[in-house]
Amino acid sequence: MKIAPKIAVLDFKTAYLNAECPEVLQMHTPFGFKKMDGKVITLNKALYGAVNSGYYWFKLICNIM
Repeated sequence: MKIAPKIAVLDFKTAYLNAECPEVLQMHTPFGFKKMDGKVITLNKALYGAVNSGYYWFKLICNIM
């Protein structure tokens, strides 16, 4: 008789937005920010689409679990 392992799945809709970014990440302001047009902003949290965002979130979730 085989015993099937229990599998749990979690879905985080804003996972990347919860991970802090230890590096200095700067980007141009998104289209539509007329008050800050042409300026550069510094990110405090990881942003979806940034190269290391998944890694920062993975480190955060590993520390919690």
